[in-house]
Amino acid sequence: MINFDQIAHSIHLKSTEIDAWFSKLESQWAPPFYSSVDIRNSGFKCSVIDTNLFPAGFNNIAQPSLINDSDIVKAAVLNRVPSCKHIVIVAEDHTRNTWYLEHLHSLSTLLTNASFDVSLVMNKHVISESPMVLQTALNNQVTIQSMDAIPCQSVDMILLNNDLSAGIPDSLTRCNAPIIPDIGSGWHTRSKITHFNLYDDLIKDFSTLVDVDPWLLSPLYDSVENIDFTQPEDLEKIHQKATTLFEK
Repeated sequence: MINFDQIAHSIHLKSTEIDAWFSKLESQWAPPFYSSVDIRNSGFKCSVIDTNLFPAGFNNIAQPSLINDSDIVKAAVLNRVPSCKHIVIVAEDHTRNTWYLEHLHSLSTLLTNASFDVSLVMNKHVISESPMVLQTALNNQVTIQSMDAIPCQSVDMILLNNDLSAGIPDSLTRCNAPIIPDIGSGWHTRSKITHFNLYDDLIKDFSTLVDVDPWLLSPLYDSVENIDFTQPEDLEKIHQKATTLFEK
């Protein structure tokens, strides 16, 4: 089993070195505006298994944080777009998912508390030109309109909360406002195996710094290329890869 107390103690002892390590990374690559991670704890390993650049769980943030973190959010926005006043959030097309709508309500509240004007939009094929007022899981209301209904000259920053798995909609590129995260960060260009390779390298570096076995903090993984899930032989390829991983 993982001795979390020992790992925490090692991290505490190296806190100054860890701060310097993060600062070095941030000098090479800008951190994302926001993100969330999926963590799995099996008892003998604990690891991040996915990083989401378009997080959908702001409804899980405690209410005091939605109020008290406004200065942090404001600084994060103005560091990227110094003259920003109006933010457009491009949402996923989950009009029936009331918890996702609750998340949008919390995210827009966080930005509004930071003194920004906020508009919520979805793709034109999901919503008409007229705004929709929708009820969230906790009976709050969100107003969502088509991106095409927003005057481009009024937009200072476009905040993506859509993973663009279906590609980049034309409406997203017609405005000159900065798009954050970068429009190339969607699933139309990203690879999960690349994520695991990069994460594995980071964990090895971090584990050396704090003197912890990297195996405890990094998942075993593999990939299978050119898979058609409707073909039995391709499913067998996945089964064989999974069997090998379980054996390891």
